Amino acid sequence: MFNAERNGMSRFVFATNYNEGEDFLALYIENFLHYTDESCSLIINLAPGRRLADPALRSAGRVHIFNGETHRSKWGMGIALGHLESYAYAARHLGSFDYFCTLASNALFFRALDKQAILNRLAAGGIFPEAHGRDYRADHDIPVTGFERDEGSWAWVGFNQSASFRRCLADICRIERCTVTQIEGFVASREDWDIILAFEPQIRLLQAALAMDPDDPRNYMAVEEMLFSTFVMQHGSGRFTHLCFMFWDGLGRVGPKELLSTLPALPPYLCSAKWFERSITDPGAILVGTEAGRALLDACRGGPAIRSTMLAQLRHGLDGLEAAPLEETSIAMHWGDLPGWMGSASIRRTLYLARQYEQLLAGPGDPLATHAPFFLAEMAHVPFELSLELAGAENELSVVATGSFPLQRQSTALAGYVYLSCRRPVSEFILAFDTREGAERVKDRIVVYDNAHDYQLMSPIRISGSEGNVRLHYQMRNEAKHRIMSIGLPCYGRLFTATRMTVLETPVQAELSEAPALVA
Repeated sequence: MFNAERNGMSRFVFATNYNEGEDFLALYIENFLHYTDESCSLIINLAPGRRLADPALRSAGRVHIFNGETHRSKWGMGIALGHLESYAYAARHLGSFDYFCTLASNALFFRALDKQAILNRLAAGGIFPEAHGRDYRADHDIPVTGFERDEGSWAWVGFNQSASFRRCLADICRIERCTVTQIEGFVASREDWDIILAFEPQIRLLQAALAMDPDDPRNYMAVEEMLFSTFVMQHGSGRFTHLCFMFWDGLGRVGPKELLSTLPALPPYLCSAKWFERSITDPGAILVGTEAGRALLDACRGGPAIRSTMLAQLRHGLDGLEAAPLEETSIAMHWGDLPGWMGSASIRRTLYLARQYEQLLAGPGDPLATHAPFFLAEMAHVPFELSLELAGAENELSVVATGSFPLQRQSTALAGYVYLSCRRPVSEFILAFDTREGAERVKDRIVVYDNAHDYQLMSPIRISGSEGNVRLHYQMRNEAKHRIMSIGLPCYGRLFTATRMTVLETPVQAELSEAPALVA
């Protein structure tokens, strides 16, 4: 079945479930075409009913665009079924090929695909992905009856709660052992994917089984991370590998620094990386997704002296574009028309955590659509008594967030995030704390969210002030400065997140006339 020597004749098909804007899709396709050769094809699976306005974005040459039948979301079966749809499309329309690979819309190629290195990795049985900050060895060869080890992926929490899903895996799909791995850059042979596709009727029954389980586990179980790897191990060759490198540590974003340092030093089978911002103004995406960007990246790789000179010249040329200093204002300045906001709010609520959104202010309306304050649960299957105080002042908003777990009063676990938005684009935001201990607890746990698909874990660019007024300064990245974002503050059991929030609004004249938006 497997022959590492046939790389010269091997054809690869890649597939992406795509939900984002058309401008970034054009960059995404150019990135693929530049770093792969004529033996490689790309399938773009759009959401049901979506139509592209740009006539240039259509199936042509090595790129195939079609509308899937599955509505996709971050959790549940949607992403897995989308990839299975793409494989079925490839099997029907693309003729002969040898390998199929699942990609992500926020993963881009950073160097040319090395087929021989990938096939050597497959032949060597390299099933564990190489990544920053995550080891999947604890997630391999798990009984379908449930995960009982001390360590492992968060996905097993939902798996253990989903008795109907596990029973369907065992009885209908004939699965005895399971394996969780990353779906980004997952490569397996066509023979193995044919086996998976032959199980499509049984796999679709898994969706119905998942819906039967209590507490809606579809909201917190990403099935694609275990489905394909499990079928390859149980019914196929037992061989798969990954060509995408994941930045789980730190900010988790790919920028110029990573493109010039970490990524070139990786083994040659790794040629794609995640996370890139899905934006045509993102520096990392520009460097690998445009002709000019790639030329600049190549020049910077010419050596330390050349790089230093070039970067110094770029900085000097950009000095004249620096905007006038912005003024700090309260994040609640534009909350006046929000139902339930009277300048302050005291919220006491008992929640049953199930990775759900909870509206915090009284009144009608979807908080995600109106950018009103909301709570996003991170845990599942436990009650939590939320306590939140919001108090507005002229130039800041005071926030005190805490709570307790009734079944485990001493627990200081992270229950979720309180999300607050200026309801206007902001360039920076500042969190002020009375103590360094309070600042240290949350400084690397702040999240910004576009209320749709894009999350980003943040760390401060600098820390100022002293005891009694410790100030953490955060800077929005690239296109986030021109979009309305929500800022997530961690909420723990027993521990207090007590801060004063100010923002620096993005000047109107600096905003993009039509900032790229994520498409649902």
